[in-house]
Amino acid sequence: MKILGLFLAGFLSLSAKADVFQCNFTEPFIIVSLDTVKLTATWSAPGEEDVAVPVPGLTISEENILGATFDVDGVRHQLQIDFKVKGSDGMSDFIYPWAGKLLDHGKDSSGTPYDLFGGCFSENNKPVCPPNGGC
Repeated sequence: MKILGLFLAGFLSLSAKADVFQCNFTEPFIIVSLDTVKLTATWSAPGEEDVAVPVPGLTISEENILGATFDVDGVRHQLQIDFKVKGSDGMSDFIYPWAGKLLDHGKDSSGTPYDLFGGCFSENNKPVCPPNGGC
């Protein structure tokens, strides 16, 4: 576990160079800001007050996926940021440096759980417009 912590600290400081990651999702519109230093997540959704909650811990997989689990209003959320894959917010033409996923975010009409997919960025790694424009 100590090695995982050292790897995570090194990975975040060298690869992503970020203290805060922001992930944007659409349908529904949700923004999750993950502070890897303060170990907090801020949940923002239209018509709701922003909620900042503690993140008990972070994980990093062998596949370079950062994971965070946190509770908002009694609902458990699992955020994954995949540092190997570019992301999209599903609405704009921006290309995000990383892909984000909220696991088991809700259930469809048949009761089957589904994930939300989005795009994530940091202060040092912002979304960009595609080479052909459109943003």
